[in-house]
Amino acid sequence: MKNKTLLVLMSIVFSLLLVTNLAWSIVVVVPGDVDGDGDVDLDDLIIWGAAFGANPSSYNWDARADLYQDDLIDIYDAIIIAQNYGYGT
Repeated sequence: MKNKTLLVLMSIVFSLLLVTNLAWSIVVVVPGDVDGDGDVDLDDLIIWGAAFGANPSSYNWDARADLYQDDLIDIYDAIIIAQNYGYGT
């Protein structure tokens, strides 16, 4: 009985995949890639620099630059950029 139930469930899932035409993708995240273009370069440093010293209530807050995820754009975020600078280029 368990095998029949499993087979029915697998058939339903497969049918749903066919009907909805789901697409699967793999997203690779590069630590320090602030702008999301797949590499860590000067563009990422520029975004970080523009947000340096900001917190979520600051006018220049950019959550993308908060790599350390502590609600503050500071040297800890820059360290993550520096550690991966040049990756992906």
